[in-house]
Formats: sequence, structure tokens, C-alpha cells
Amino acid sequence: DPFNVSSWTFSSSDNAYVASFNDPDVTASVAAHGVVELFLLYSDGTWRNLPDIIGGTEFYSKFSTGGFDIYFTNVDGTAPAFPTGTWTFRSVVIAPAQKQAHPNTNWKNYNEAMVAVNATSSVSNSQQ
Repeated sequence: DPFNVSSWTFSSSDNAYVASFNDPDVTASVAAHGVVELFLLYSDGTWRNLPDIIGGTEFYSKFSTGGFDIYFTNVDGTAPAFPTGTWTFRSVVIAPAQKQAHPNTNWKNYNEAMVAVNATSSVSNSQQ
């Protein structure tokens, strides 16, 4: 399901604003051998995979056991202005078993990733 982000915390070590999320689906197995793809909703209704550059700024993400972070920074490494407004994202947690069952899937394409994840949801739940 989509989720909205409008609250950010500045990270001086990353020179970026960060929004952090807990997600129990990001298990140790996923963190070690799977992937978490994040997608940003554009005004035309399309979902763009992170990292994504918008006019000199960039959204990117990192994940680890128990959750993920979304970052907003300037592409030149300088500190950005606060990301105003509300941004809508989706996350797709891809377990190692799902990656193995669908080796030719383009996980950076939201629609393709969801087809593969939904096709193997029973597999991923039992083998994470």
C-alpha cells in the first residue's frame, strides 16, 4: 500500500533529510540476501524506482533488518532545502526465495515486481 511522507529529520552525517520506517517484513534473510525496492509516485500516476533525481535533488533509500530509510539530498552533495509537501511512496520487500523463483524479473519496475511478489507470496512467507 502507498504511504505518505511529510516528516523528515536532518542527518548531518549523510547531509540529507531522512524518513525512517519500521517494517517487520525486512527480515535478517531479506537484509542479507533479498532487496527492498522503494518507488516514488509522480503526478502523472507513474511509480519511479529509487534512486530518483528531480531537478538537482535525489531520493534514495537504504534498508536493514527491521526497516528502511528514505533519504532526500542534493545531487552535488550539499545540504538540500527541507523537502516540502507530501511525497507518496511504495515499498516492495523481495525475499531471497522470490528473487530465486523469478530470476528474470526487473525488480526496479513496480508492476513487474508486484506480479512476481504476488505469484510467490506463499513461498516467501514460509522461507524467509
